[in-house]
Amino acid sequence: PDPIQLNLGGRNVLADEQRFFFDVIMASKDAHGTAFSCGTSALVRAECLRRIGLFPTESVTEDLLLSIKFAAIGYRTVYLNEPLTKGLAPEGLHEYLTQRGRWCLGTMQVVRTPWSPAGSAPVPLMTRLHTLDTVLFWTVGSLMRVLCLLVPILYWWTGVAVMQTDLAGMVSHLGPYWVAAVVYLGWVSRGTNLPIMAEAMSLLVTREALKASVIGLFGSRNQKFKVTAKGASRGSVVVQWGVAMPFIVLAALTAGGVAWGLWVGPGEGTPPDVETMNLFWSMFNIVTLLVAVMICVEQPRYRREERFSADEPARLEWLRAEALRPLPALPVRLTDISISGCAAAMADVAHLPPALLKPGAAMRVHVDGVGPVSGQLRWDSPDALHIAFTPDPPQEARLIRKLFSGDYVRPVSATAPLQLMRLLASRAFG
Repeated sequence: PDPIQLNLGGRNVLADEQRFFFDVIMASKDAHGTAFSCGTSALVRAECLRRIGLFPTESVTEDLLLSIKFAAIGYRTVYLNEPLTKGLAPEGLHEYLTQRGRWCLGTMQVVRTPWSPAGSAPVPLMTRLHTLDTVLFWTVGSLMRVLCLLVPILYWWTGVAVMQTDLAGMVSHLGPYWVAAVVYLGWVSRGTNLPIMAEAMSLLVTREALKASVIGLFGSRNQKFKVTAKGASRGSVVVQWGVAMPFIVLAALTAGGVAWGLWVGPGEGTPPDVETMNLFWSMFNIVTLLVAVMICVEQPRYRREERFSADEPARLEWLRAEALRPLPALPVRLTDISISGCAAAMADVAHLPPALLKPGAAMRVHVDGVGPVSGQLRWDSPDALHIAFTPDPPQEARLIRKLFSGDYVRPVSATAPLQLMRLLASRAFG
């Protein structure tokens, strides 16, 4: 699970943060002929690469610039909307923000090259427009999120009303737009893009995006490539206060402003409809900010390898049982499994000879579709043995194929609004 799924406890409810991009946006860009390489899981024609002088180094998002350069010489990037590889998501929030900041920085660096949306290179019009859309997403989109948080605060504490309208006008003009946007995005994303979650995830990267935009557009061109750390483990809950504190302050200012406004009543000359609009706006902002804060509470990630819940039969045999008569392979049931180990449920663990239950006892687990996998006993519980695998390369390869290309990996394809509400309430109130 990515940091958002993990921290909200929603691995089986929330789609991973990249699903909307890869399943919808990239497929749509491909339909326009403007798909771009995302670096990983890509094949590049060597002849094209030689023609553009090998991989570009003008941007830390060399994959995006690679596709733009190809488009400028008449080649195209084709997106195959089919899962063929599996990779690691950033494990922690800081790693996640580092990755997003690099993406934004690289896009801004592209703007300062001849292959920018307004550059001199012979880039096709549609590619220019789609690149410009990405630039606006990081810059104007981030600024708008900040403004949307500040406007209600300004109203409650200073009386400044940025929008002058009545309730009827807001319902008749803004209402249809907002409903249409929510319905359309929910439909086209197949339920993976929901208003509050999408806004909260965008808020997380807003500060990094604005910082990277300024550096990329006006700073030195020689920026270092920050690698996204992966494969980490974490044994306790960690609150990322540095990330969460701005959200906490903004939520407190908004909630305090609402309370003050309700106490003193509408300002002199302020129509009640303006007050109603800002109240609705404020409530939406508070909920979004609190969701962002919850994501900043990082949950433990105990294992370096992804462990899946299981329910399948297997057979277990001990390899070295000195001073004991040989035991036949015993039937067990796997209750969880990863590349690095498994839990094997047994009804009669307590009746096994103590010598077999010594930590480090060598054994083999016969796993369906994999065959015998070498391992060692780590510990035992009343109803299960917990085994660490020590597979050789062929065994590891078979385990990878079983776990990551079969029934164990089932990405969430849709999230119902009620499911999301239950998930957020569970995380917020325990």
